[in-house]
Amino acid sequence: MKAERPPGLNDRLPAEARALRLCQERLQRAMASFGYREVDTPVLEYVDLFLAKAGPAPGVRLYTLEQGGRRLCLRPEFTAPIGRLFVEHLQGSPQPVRLQFAGPVFRLETPQRGRSRQFTLVGAELLGAEGPSADAEVLALACTALEEAGVRQYQVDVGHVGLVQALLQGVGLSPRGQQFVLRHMESLRKAHLGRSHVERLLDALYPQEAESAPLEIPDALANGTLKDALARTLISQGGFLGSRAPEEVAARLVEKRRVSRERDRIRQALDLVETLGHLAGPAPEALPRLRERLQDREGALRALADLEATLKLLHAYGIPQDRVHLDLGMGRGIRYYTGLVFEIHAPGPPRADSQLCGGGRYDDLLRELGSRQAVPAAGFAFGLERVAAAQEEAAPLALAPDVLVIPVEPDDAPCAIQVAQTLRRETGLVVELQVKEHLGIGPSLGLAARRGIALAVIVGAQERAEGAAILRRMEARTQERVPFPALAQAVLAAREGRRK
Repeated sequence: MKAERPPGLNDRLPAEARALRLCQERLQRAMASFGYREVDTPVLEYVDLFLAKAGPAPGVRLYTLEQGGRRLCLRPEFTAPIGRLFVEHLQGSPQPVRLQFAGPVFRLETPQRGRSRQFTLVGAELLGAEGPSADAEVLALACTALEEAGVRQYQVDVGHVGLVQALLQGVGLSPRGQQFVLRHMESLRKAHLGRSHVERLLDALYPQEAESAPLEIPDALANGTLKDALARTLISQGGFLGSRAPEEVAARLVEKRRVSRERDRIRQALDLVETLGHLAGPAPEALPRLRERLQDREGALRALADLEATLKLLHAYGIPQDRVHLDLGMGRGIRYYTGLVFEIHAPGPPRADSQLCGGGRYDDLLRELGSRQAVPAAGFAFGLERVAAAQEEAAPLALAPDVLVIPVEPDDAPCAIQVAQTLRRETGLVVELQVKEHLGIGPSLGLAARRGIALAVIVGAQERAEGAAILRRMEARTQERVPFPALAQAVLAAREGRRK
């Protein structure tokens, strides 16, 4: 049998693994500087956590298994697990609670460029704070961490689900209709999906039945009793009941009328969302257009005022206004968002892998997960692999060890081990020990040269007898004998001299 990787999963060789680790450390260091403390959650969670309101984006498939009659899954994201952690352990803590996280997530998706079935999320959650100040901190933290990681060029796309919800309530949509529109806002913005795709989903949700002679119920009749509405409609239109009871026919007619009106209102709401998308642009230009468009919508104007205040505070953090692009047609396709939403993209034409970060406000989620009271919350997550790929100023990689300690013969190994341990302890450098016995000095030095190791320390019987070791500079091809007590300082000096 030939061992092979499962499809959609990737190995990481030393260079990539170290680059990702250094990138993650930079992101987490920035979040720690804002007071965000690291937590971790199990890779396995109960499926129920992700299938309720806390569910991931539409189309995300889970890796599942069953244990003790309950279904579990590999976590597809972090927000819901962090919410569960807060409910179980931290809801009695002083608020706000600032948490950060990092770890692998798993989604059974079709592999493509910039997307695999296992990837790493790094992010933060601010729990127990609401309003423009909290939203601005979350946005600024995402930008600051990205810059700390070496990504200087990016665009922040900002939307506001709460503003859109206020507009949808004005249309008269049912809660089910509102959820449909909010969940599929993203599809309207995608060229390969668009309005036609959403219309097909709408037809599936509210099938339109064809009838040769549809019965119309006037508004005035719909407000009366079902029986009266039926009788008057049948009399006015010459209909007949057949074998069905009047109440059954009347209920059917009223339900068809309700579905027809809901479908029409959803289409009206989709028109509105598309209009909002057309008003998108740089924040200084888009805000006046939106104010004019929303001038008679009180709830939406309040949300817009909060959004303006958030962006003003974001500027105070030093984030340039020209980085911020306002798009109220953006919903991110995730059910738990209630207010501000945002994405951060790498520069250049939009691609499937250009999104580096996404997040937003989710004030209802923690109550849904069992919190004793409502807890406002906001957060974000970076795709670590995408951030690392976008780095303009990556941390320097030092993959090769600094020093190779070479015992000449097996009898020299105990002394060589002590030398290596001393160098690790006193210099903080990466020190490898040659453990292939009988390889010989020449082949060992050749190995060090091929691997780019700068210094070699040779320990043989003569060196042990003299209490010294041979320190060889590989690039200069020079060497000297150094007493053991002075070896650590000599190694550091040789390394520093090479760097100069």
